[in-house]
Amino acid sequence: FGRAFTVNFNGSNTTITLKFKQEPGITYETLTTDQAAALDAKKCNVFVYYQNDTAILQQGVMSSGDFFDERHGLDWLQNYVQTNLYNLLYTSTTKVPQTDAGVTRLLSNVEQSMDQSVTNGLVAAGVWNGGPIGQLDSGDTLTKGYYVYAQLISEQAQADREARKAPVIQVACKLAGAVHFADVQINVVR
Repeated sequence: FGRAFTVNFNGSNTTITLKFKQEPGITYETLTTDQAAALDAKKCNVFVYYQNDTAILQQGVMSSGDFFDERHGLDWLQNYVQTNLYNLLYTSTTKVPQTDAGVTRLLSNVEQSMDQSVTNGLVAAGVWNGGPIGQLDSGDTLTKGYYVYAQLISEQAQADREARKAPVIQVACKLAGAVHFADVQINVVR
């Protein structure tokens, strides 16, 4: 998985899928179809040789069946959003007020982080199929690939206000995913 850790999430179109990757210096496995199927059923990754003179890593999954690149990307995203939001609070020469304007600063910061997740290819526009968040409903299109929401300060619980907490910031985002399989249908007429 060293190949995955070469991803620079601060770039443009830099996210990868582990499937189809080569492993220089590593000897590939020669497996029968039954052996490959047994390993695949156990969510094992293998570096195998194909009869078209290529050797690739497949499937690029974790033991849970989740694709490694999505978990890796989401771990980066969580850290990136937290670090950037902390830095906004830490480096502000004045306080971030507990007002709608202050919350807007927080939302803008989170949106800037989410913009990078779109730039690097982790997140992309698509239809939201999760539950409702703020003004977003299931079936709505995330034109930016994400939606960021926080309730108004006037709707915040008094105990949270006294504890100097911001309203919960919620993000709905659509993973860009990766294509691992394709079918081609060719229709021929004379």
